This record gives sequence, structure tokens and C-alpha cells, in this order.
Amino acid sequence: MPKAGVRVYAHRGASRELPENTMPAFRRALELGVDALETDLHATADGVLVTSHDPDGARVFGVARRIADCRWSEVREWGVPSLEEVVRAFPGVPINVDLKTNVAALAVETLRRLGAEEQVTLASFQSATLRRARALVPAGGGAARPVRPAGPGRPAPPLACATVGDPPMPRSRVAGGLLDRQRARPGRQSRRTRRGRNHDG
Repeated sequence: MPKAGVRVYAHRGASRELPENTMPAFRRALELGVDALETDLHATADGVLVTSHDPDGARVFGVARRIADCRWSEVREWGVPSLEEVVRAFPGVPINVDLKTNVAALAVETLRRLGAEEQVTLASFQSATLRRARALVPAGGGAARPVRPAGPGRPAPPLACATVGDPPMPRSRVAGGLLDRQRARPGRQSRRTRRGRNHDG
């Protein structure tokens, strides 16, 4: 359990050791002792939410196909799990999900169907997606806190969160220690810093 209000998240699972956002990476992260998981979501052509940071399978799986153009049966063969599989595989493990596209309605529907409203936090760097997620949560039923926008001398918050079914976690808990940064050697840049494509979480 987290101590003193600190919750350590595994960014895309144990992504320094195994393909990111895959079931082996998530399992390995929990073996290493993290408190929670962080992942990203895209939707397949037939409306299944899958855990992938990129919109296609080129970088991680060597498949130059867009997830939005593929059916779930094809994407699954690459090694990409669905959100439902992840939630069912790790009951009770807090999961922070970054909505990479405007799939807020599908995400809320999926979490309610799975009874995972208290387990999963929805997040997005896209204000329209965040507003949609908030609108889908009844007043008093887990609406997200206001997000302070970036500005001069005021950096953007690490994650803008909308929790479904439960009050949102404090920002310090949402942006807990990331596994890939935690394991980076002193004086060595983390994976997120080295790869410009990964700066957006």
C-alpha cells in the first residue's frame, strides 16, 4: 500500500524491460512493487478500447497499421490488450488512463459496465475530451476538479484528470513516481526524455 500519500505508478507498465502497455509489462511492474498502473487508450474500428500510446503499431509492434482502422481481433494479435482485459486482470489495482483520442463516452460506458469506477481514473491532455468526460459524470458522482491551464511561469499540470464514480485523487498522487524514471541511472536521461515522441505521456 502507498505510504504517506505517495502512490508509485508504472508508466506504461515496466516499459524499460518489456513492450510498453502490454500485459507482460503490467504484470512485471507489479512484481517490481509499484502501487498502480498508467496506460493510454485508443479505440479500434469496431469500438474496443485498447492500451496503446501510439495511434498505430509501428514503433512497438512493427505493424504499420492505424488502430482506428483495424478491428479488435487484428490489434489483439499484435499483443495489445483491451482496457477490459487489463481491468479484469488486475482487480483493485489503481489505473490511470490517458485518453489519446476523444473516446470519453466509450471509456465511461466501459468502466461502468465493469464496475471499475473507483479503480480507474480517466485523464487527457485534450481539453475537449476532458470536458466530455466531466459532462458524462453526474454532479457529485466523481466530476473532475478544475484544471488550471498553462501560462507564463505556470507550467501545465502533469495530468488533467476526470475520475468516474469517485472524487479525483490529489494531483501529487496522480503523477506519482514513474517506473521508467525511477529505474533510470543517475546522470542518464530517462526514456521519455530521450524520445521526443513520448513527451506527451
